[in-house]
Amino acid sequence: MGFKIMYYVTIACPTVEKTLEMIDQYVAHGVDSLQIDMPSSDPFGETDFVKEMMRNGLKNGYSYDDYMDAIRKVREKYPAIAISIVVYPDVIDAIGLERYMAFLKEIHAKDNILCTDEEALFEAFDENGLTYISNIPYNDPEYGIEQNRRFKDDPDHMITMRTKRRTDAVNRRCDSWKDRVKLVKEGGLRCKLYAVADVQTAEDVAERKEAGLDGVIIGNVLMRLWDQEEELWKRLAAFEAYVE
Repeated sequence: MGFKIMYYVTIACPTVEKTLEMIDQYVAHGVDSLQIDMPSSDPFGETDFVKEMMRNGLKNGYSYDDYMDAIRKVREKYPAIAISIVVYPDVIDAIGLERYMAFLKEIHAKDNILCTDEEALFEAFDENGLTYISNIPYNDPEYGIEQNRRFKDDPDHMITMRTKRRTDAVNRRCDSWKDRVKLVKEGGLRCKLYAVADVQTAEDVAERKEAGLDGVIIGNVLMRLWDQEEELWKRLAAFEAYVE
C-alpha cells in the first residue's frame, strides 16, 4: 500500500449544502479519503476556526439527522471512497450510542476518531467491529507504543502521530519524524502510521513521506481556502502529487 492522504471537512461549514458541494469538488480533484466531523457544542480538540464553523453550523438549525443524511448522500454518491467520522461525546449523546454505531456500519466508516477517554465507548466499538484511530504522543512515544501493543499485528489499524506542541518538552532522543517512525517500527508495531496536525504545505507532506509514514491527515488548512478556489485547487494538487 502506497502513501495516502485523508482530508478533513466539517459537515456544516457553514451549511450542509456548501460542504456537499465542496466534497464533490474534492472528489473531482482526486480525493479518495475523507475525515468528516459533525458539529459539536463542545469541540474541545478543534482549532478556533473549526469551532467557529461548528457554531455557525449549529446556528443554522440543522439536526443530527440532517448531518447523518448528508453523510449518507456522500456514501451513496461515492461508494469507493474511504470515510472516517470524528465524534465528540455530546454528539453521541444526542444521537444515541446504538444508533450512532449502526450509522457507522451503514456508511462503512472506518478509522474513526472518538474524542473521549471513556473506555466504555472504545469497548462498544470493539464489540461491534468498528475501527478507530489511536495515537502515539510526541512527548512519550514509548508509552504510546505500549498502549498500542494490542494492535501490533494489524496492518489495517491506523495510528496517528503529531508534531511537537508548544507545551511539550523537546524529546531530544527522537525529535525528528524519521527517528520517531523508526522507534515505532522497532517497537514491533505493524500498523499504518499517519501524521496529523500542522500539515500545511506540500513540503510538510514530503517530509512526512520521506520519514517513512504511511500517510497524512490534512486538517482545516483547505477549508480555510474554500472562498479562494484558485489557491485551494493549487494546494490540493500539490498535496495529491505525493499520493501513491
